[in-house]
Amino acid sequence: MPPTRRRSKPISVVEGRRLYEQTNLHVDHIAAMMGLGKKALYNRIKAWGWRLRRPRIPRNDPPRKPDEVFGETTLAERATVDLAATAARVLGAVEGELDAITQILRLLPPQPSEERERMQRMLASLARTLQELARLKSLAGVQDANDRGPDDPDEFARILLRRLDEFRARRSNRIPDGAKPGGA
Repeated sequence: MPPTRRRSKPISVVEGRRLYEQTNLHVDHIAAMMGLGKKALYNRIKAWGWRLRRPRIPRNDPPRKPDEVFGETTLAERATVDLAATAARVLGAVEGELDAITQILRLLPPQPSEERERMQRMLASLARTLQELARLKSLAGVQDANDRGPDDPDEFARILLRRLDEFRARRSNRIPDGAKPGGA
């Protein structure tokens, strides 16, 4: 003999549907109110064609437009953006924000407070902005004078070899004849 299915009262079905579709009441509670288990309620929701609370995630992503994909801007579009000027404008804004935060922190009492914690989070955010600015400058090809190497590529190799020779000479002057390096 097959198991008999328990039938819900029509009024409880209408109320259950309203609770499911129009409220955020947990499904366990709705199922209990209807005298069903959670799995049984989900089976009936599917059978009765109720609107799901969360839309299902599609198995395949819809096709994307070129501007939605990271890194697919054309060279012509990128050439129109002046990265150095943008970096300078952002740096000016960050400096202004740093001055404002410094003034606020001076006025706050030294004890931990919600306002002080908020300012510290803001400082951390500005630090991340400065890191991104440094990355933006490197993309734009903007370099500080200290970041540049020698103009002649072979000059770097000559300087390195000269320094290695000097290091070797200093090292050999410290080791007495007949002694092994690194040992006693």
